[in-house]
Amino acid sequence: MSSSPTKAQGYNRSKPPPYTFASPVNSAFSSTSDESIITTSEISSEVDSPRVYDALPATVFVNHPPRSVHSSSTRRASLPKLITGSTPTHTSFWEHPAIRDDLSTRLFSDRTSHLHTIFRLSADRFKPILDGSTDEVTRLATWWFIHGRMQLQAVIRDTSLERSQESETQVLVRKAHTDISKALWILQEVFSQPLSSNIGKNATHLRNYQHLLLSKIGKTIESMGKHGLMPEDNSEAVFSPNNDGSIWIEYPSVGIDVSFLLTGCISSVVEEDRFDTNLLEHMPLGTSESFFYYTALSVDVYIFNESSNSQQIKYPTLLSVVRARDDPQISMTLASQDGQLNLCVKPEKELKSTWDNVTWLDGICSLEVKLPTGFRLQIRCDELDFKTLSDMYQHHNNANTLFEPGMEGQVAFQTEIESVECRRTLNESLRPATDSARHCRLRLFHRTITRAEGTGPRRMYRGSRLVILTPTTSKNLSVLEHQIWPDHVIEFGFLRGRNGQPTIFLRIDRNDPSAMTVLSFSTLEQCNMLLAHLTGPHLSEEEDIFAEAQLNSFSLAVGLEILGQSGTLGPSPWQRLRVINSKAWHESDPDVESCTTVLSESLRIVLDSPNTRLTDRLNLGIGELKIRRNVVASGHELHILREPQKDLTYSQSVLSMTTEDHNDLTKTLSALQTQPSIRTFSFPNLSELHQFQAAITGFSVLFDGTPTSFSISRRRLLVPKSKEWESRHTRIQLLRRREAFQLVAFFEGFKHGKCMNFMLRKTDSLRMIKSGNKTLVRLVDAKFSLPFGKHRDSGVEQGFVCVDALDYPSENNDITIEFESYSGMCALTSSGPSLPNNGDRSSRGPTDLF
Repeated sequence: MSSSPTKAQGYNRSKPPPYTFASPVNSAFSSTSDESIITTSEISSEVDSPRVYDALPATVFVNHPPRSVHSSSTRRASLPKLITGSTPTHTSFWEHPAIRDDLSTRLFSDRTSHLHTIFRLSADRFKPILDGSTDEVTRLATWWFIHGRMQLQAVIRDTSLERSQESETQVLVRKAHTDISKALWILQEVFSQPLSSNIGKNATHLRNYQHLLLSKIGKTIESMGKHGLMPEDNSEAVFSPNNDGSIWIEYPSVGIDVSFLLTGCISSVVEEDRFDTNLLEHMPLGTSESFFYYTALSVDVYIFNESSNSQQIKYPTLLSVVRARDDPQISMTLASQDGQLNLCVKPEKELKSTWDNVTWLDGICSLEVKLPTGFRLQIRCDELDFKTLSDMYQHHNNANTLFEPGMEGQVAFQTEIESVECRRTLNESLRPATDSARHCRLRLFHRTITRAEGTGPRRMYRGSRLVILTPTTSKNLSVLEHQIWPDHVIEFGFLRGRNGQPTIFLRIDRNDPSAMTVLSFSTLEQCNMLLAHLTGPHLSEEEDIFAEAQLNSFSLAVGLEILGQSGTLGPSPWQRLRVINSKAWHESDPDVESCTTVLSESLRIVLDSPNTRLTDRLNLGIGELKIRRNVVASGHELHILREPQKDLTYSQSVLSMTTEDHNDLTKTLSALQTQPSIRTFSFPNLSELHQFQAAITGFSVLFDGTPTSFSISRRRLLVPKSKEWESRHTRIQLLRRREAFQLVAFFEGFKHGKCMNFMLRKTDSLRMIKSGNKTLVRLVDAKFSLPFGKHRDSGVEQGFVCVDALDYPSENNDITIEFESYSGMCALTSSGPSLPNNGDRSSRGPTDLF
């Protein structure tokens, strides 16, 4: 059996030898070389001798100085010699449109024509070329052309290698000349005979394929000339026994079952001279209309049965890596020279061989493909080829993996963008825009984590991930990913694209804050949608706006302790806010009291200013949301206490952002994740404050006022007297959520506490008193817990109440509320539930309502 073809990239690159071309044969190279050199005249005189026949596995190599054959003068000067000195060939071959005017191919054929006799004798040992079928001969020419091109590409890529007389690179050049000459000679033999009449309807496919193959050979020879790698005149050729002059590769025969696994069909003997119309898929020559071509490798394939690891069948095989234009993952094709092995590994799940069936064996530089019925294919490569194939697969696999949500994310927004660029400044580009950067696919993922708690799984927002993938119609598939964390400021701005397209640029690179990602969209709606999803205010189908109000001011203080604050966010000219939450349980009842505010994954506050946006998510558990109203200070303010949080999003226009501002904001956002903070909202009127408070707590505010005094009666032990705790500066609120009512009191300068909160029950009794200038409302035997937040208590929780989690009512005493006027008392009593009246000591007033 003939030896397998030499691998194109299998030579050692660790210590590349110098690279220079030798002088003609009569130079010192011919006298000092250890090789047995046979000139062209000796080959022609001894072509029929047994000695030459035994040396057929060797081939001829021509030493020459580097030159280019692409100048018109060189081509014209070579043409007379080509006509007079070349071996006559069939006229129809050189009249083919693909090579009719290609002087480089004619010159290459002329300078390697002395090899044709060697090829013919080698082929006749197995089977004459003209005795092969159309499919066999066409496949044979393709096989040797691809191998020759692989070796030539390996030489051209390694531009760092120095050229020397006997370098490994020069050996590759010899093999490239030999293999490409084999393909050209086989095609000349095919064209010397008329097309078989039995080829039938495949004649058109055959001629088109031959035209493509000749065109590829011509381009390869042209590239060979550009790099000074053309062979020298055959009159000065040398014959090297180290090269392979074989044509056919003898493969072992296999049974019908194995043949079906390797080819997908059962072989049968037919009289029709067939041509494999899928040859371009099995042995791709380059990029086509349906797929992109990346590389080809020469490998050895071993077939193992299901019960034994012993080597059974070995196939010298050509491995090609391609990718369909509509598929983001690469495919791997395996094809033998004789057509017994045609196997494709693709990403599609419905195929019998997919990448899921491939195991990478790094230790032995091999891949193992699991076939049906227990058979396995082991693909053995050299180390460099294995690394090339592995890196190519990992690159495409990682790009596609990054474009998927993963375990901790969900797709928030996706669209196709017109172009993407990365710039250092608005006028400077890090890399120019190319076709591969146009019509990319964009996906924005929201990163979430899930916690298992007593109330059930709880999903929490932890930032976003922006991924841009080049289209599958681009050969170089690449991906751009940006991780956007809550402690990172999102800087954005708007531009007008080249053709007036809406364009947005983002500064979201954590490692390089000055870098910009410029995205152009086809419509303004797509641009706004991306910004809305990225910064937080986008509404899903299950969400709605429950409050929208104007703001006088907003501030955020971080790290509050007894000594003061360690960081602030603001002030900024905040103009309005919105409260977004999931819709109510019943569409017919859109009231905030029917919405879920505790453990809500949708509840968030969105604040907007001309240049800034802040999205504060309120995904809080029971007892975590704490609020406070201002008591003495003027204005309508609501304070919210938050524990350390990791789900806030802050975005600001690039035009209003300085480097100092960026650094300060980054420090503040980082501190928010480790320290508690207080937000202060100031509204222009009380109704907008109540609307906002109801949207975030789920409790409607029925009454909000400041009485003259607020007194708590405490019975003394062993004596029939009570002790009064009286606060002169108090704000009370009456809250309602469906059928439940709560009374909240905030104190200022009260030594017994800063706030209290308790529920009003139907069993509570009411007494209204008007005596002189005093107007009183007394809750008799109210059930409540004592105020908390005393001056001895430490921590930032002083003065904040939680309306969704009440303390145990340990006290059972009277509470007296005094108002300046009778109307103030009526405003409170008319807003509350119907409670028993233990007597009205006033001359007039309500008698049946709290």
